[in-house]
Amino acid sequence: MEASWVADALAHFDDVWDVFTVENQARLVGAVVKRVVVDDVAGKVSAELVDLTEDVEDLLDEAAQAPDVAPGREKEARP
Repeated sequence: MEASWVADALAHFDDVWDVFTVENQARLVGAVVKRVVVDDVAGKVSAELVDLTEDVEDLLDEAAQAPDVAPGREKEARP
């Protein structure tokens, strides 16, 4: 899921940006920037970001429904 990849990349942004390939840098920017407006006359550039709210809510719902451990790797009982 793209939202999961974006969330992970943004959470560790400082650590990953410099080691990202140019392709992954472009992928991340493309995933979070909806559009860019350039006003040549005023010398301004503005960017509209993608609303990731729904994607994050979907990820939170999936995480809440996921089991604590992978099947076959049940937690051992502690004394």
